[in-house]
Amino acid sequence: MLVRHVMDTDPPLVGAERSLRETIRLMLVEEIDYAIVVDSEGNPGGIITESDILHAVYQADPPPSEIRVVTVAHAPDFTVEPTLTVRKAVRRLTDREQTTAPVMDGLELVGIVSLARIMDHPEITIQERGLDEQQGQWDAS
Repeated sequence: MLVRHVMDTDPPLVGAERSLRETIRLMLVEEIDYAIVVDSEGNPGGIITESDILHAVYQADPPPSEIRVVTVAHAPDFTVEPTLTVRKAVRRLTDREQTTAPVMDGLELVGIVSLARIMDHPEITIQERGLDEQQGQWDAS
């Protein structure tokens, strides 16, 4: 199975100048754990995740309503292609200790893939998820 079969083709977007509080509310209402951060022209510039928000709120003195999303979001360390296998995508995500990655077709953002979406997909086997290789780490000796 390929990334294009499991990616979110309509990822949630949040404006770079929105407050962290507004973004938290959006994430809670929509029950999402990430959003693509876009500039005023709609161009993607980063990703904001639950982890980014937790770190920002813990470290910040101002309340979330005064923190701009653009100051918390991170530029992705890597991207994946829609033709990449799910197994390779899982490997890239776990090797880099990331939970999400933008899916790029050339220079165009076509979606986002997340470990949660992969794990919840009903048609993906344990082998495709890449978990069979790690099973030995979990077995009791």
